[in-house]
Amino acid sequence: MYTGKYSVATDQISLDTSKTATLAVEDAGPKAASEEAERTKSLEILKRHVGVNAIANYYDIPTLRDVASSKIEGIFARIGFSINVFLDVLQGDHGR
Repeated sequence: MYTGKYSVATDQISLDTSKTATLAVEDAGPKAASEEAERTKSLEILKRHVGVNAIANYYDIPTLRDVASSKIEGIFARIGFSINVFLDVLQGDHGR
């Protein structure tokens, strides 16, 4: 934690994207379903980085906070930033 290094185990993220994928296939085809599944996984990873950032901020560990912020920025750069994505991340698991 104090080294400023951490990783998110993506193999532990289990997503039930069957409903999302079905809707995407009906709307725009298999490519849309794949893109939606990737976006959903990215959001779950993003939420974990935001959690690390919050912990680093709470315990005043600037190096870890900076690493988490960098990872958050990288994901937003890849998937694009929108207010809906931001609100979904802020909501966390409270709405599920």
